[in-house]
Amino acid sequence: MMIDFRYSLHPDKIEQSPTDILRKEYLIQNLFIPGRPSLVLSDQNQMLIGGVMPTDAIDLGYEQASSLPVAFKHREMGIFNVGGPGAVETDSGTYALSSDDALYVGTDNTKLLFHSSNAALPAKFYFNSVPAHKKCPTTLVEGKKLTPAFYGESGVQGSRYSYRYIANDVVEGCQLAMGISAQEQVWVCMPPHLHTSHRMEVYLYTGFPEDCGVFHFMGKPGATRHLAVKKDQAVIAPSWSVHAGIGNHRFSIIWGTCGEAYPRYGSQVLSFEALGG
Repeated sequence: MMIDFRYSLHPDKIEQSPTDILRKEYLIQNLFIPGRPSLVLSDQNQMLIGGVMPTDAIDLGYEQASSLPVAFKHREMGIFNVGGPGAVETDSGTYALSSDDALYVGTDNTKLLFHSSNAALPAKFYFNSVPAHKKCPTTLVEGKKLTPAFYGESGVQGSRYSYRYIANDVVEGCQLAMGISAQEQVWVCMPPHLHTSHRMEVYLYTGFPEDCGVFHFMGKPGATRHLAVKKDQAVIAPSWSVHAGIGNHRFSIIWGTCGEAYPRYGSQVLSFEALGG
């Protein structure tokens, strides 16, 4: 198994960097490769981002992952299924995950096997993992049982439903927080914002047709850049970066974050004037 390492650029370097450099460091492509895991380690908060698309069982347990420069045994993990039905085996049992279900796996876990119920319609497991200093119980979260919060005004661009999956009011965790924001329109997180708690985030863009896409806006206010994102690709968003985006189809994002600000989710709303408009 191999890990792709990603490094954050200084904020002042973003506006000077060519598009290929920004895509190399911040865009994660090819997350779901049939039969083998895809792993990316960011230097920001040591966030590990992964995708698993099992045709046969894929083992990321303690022994199999011992050659990696991360120790899953000392990390917590949030796993989402965005494909066909599947299951994840852990020390505490085997958990069936349908699409939009999630599994929180606490630290000290040594068994981690991923399965698809049907190899012809494989599961697609997406996960975030960060170091954890306390053990919390492994817990299944069924998406259909969650009640979303609604942000914005119905029918207005930027309105969305937000489902909190891994958060202390839903599942006890250490410092990882994850959820899904489902856009009612084609804009995401409008008006744009900064995270006042100075925390990085990772976004998986999903839930739209293969021939559609999203433009993810990043950078400092007044000097933004964009990344063209396809379905089931992820973006690493630095703590200092604005976040906004637009697609040519409704879409969802699976967001993941961690750090000392957990479980607070403060943000600073920016005007278009702040972006240089």
